[in-house]
Amino acid sequence: MSNFATPDLSDAHPDARHLEFQLRLFGQRERFAGPVSTIACHADNSRVAEAVAEPGAGRVYSWMAAAISADHCSVIG
Repeated sequence: MSNFATPDLSDAHPDARHLEFQLRLFGQRERFAGPVSTIACHADNSRVAEAVAEPGAGRVYSWMAAAISADHCSVIG
């Protein structure tokens, strides 16, 4: 894995879009990298389950859980 930091990426790509939220560490790894696969799901995590059932090949999954409101549903992976 390459040794890089987010500020380095931001400096190298000033026009790149990024998400504004804080990440919290719940696992053993503080850093990871790989090709990103985005999964869009609406009030249902079956597409997430389908994706993680396939060989990952080092992918990093990012899913967008579109719901009417935050109290409408949750997606647990």
